[in-house]
Order: sequence, then structure tokens, then C-alpha cells
Amino acid sequence: MGKLAAVCRLDSCSITLEGIRLAIEKVGAENVSGRAVRDALVTIRDFDTGLIPPITLTDEDPIYSAGYRIYQIQGGKILPYSDWFAPVAQRE
Repeated sequence: MGKLAAVCRLDSCSITLEGIRLAIEKVGAENVSGRAVRDALVTIRDFDTGLIPPITLTDEDPIYSAGYRIYQIQGGKILPYSDWFAPVAQRE
């Protein structure tokens, strides 16, 4: 379970880091704030982490849990084990 959790966190970290990168690009490192990162995050379009479907964030839909897939590690490589499925909140 620890390896699965680590992979799930990797996609979130990739998106968050992209938001920080975009915020720095827009306002400069000395002016980065939580609001600047949030504003940058909602400009992300079709961002591909390689672990979840490409992500587009907007003011209306700022959440990046569009879908999940189970992976397994074989021979040091992360390989898909399942098809994509929606988060529980989106299935209800």
C-alpha cells in the first residue's frame, strides 16, 4: 500500500509544482503567495503527469482528481494495472 500511496502523491506533487512554476513565471519568486499559486493552478490546461489523465483546472473546477488508475511496480518500472476510474465523489 505504501508504494500505491507514493504514486498517488506523485501526480499531486507534479500538478502543485507546475502551479508554483507558473506563479513564479507570472509574478516572480519574490512575490509568490498562496493566491498567486492558486491563480496559476487554474490556468493549467491538459497537463500530463503520466499517472492520471491530462488535467485542466479552471475557476469553476479547481480540483485535480479527475480519475485514478492502479499501477504496479515490475522490474523497477511503474506499469498500469487497471483502467481509469473516477473518484468516489464523482461516481455518487
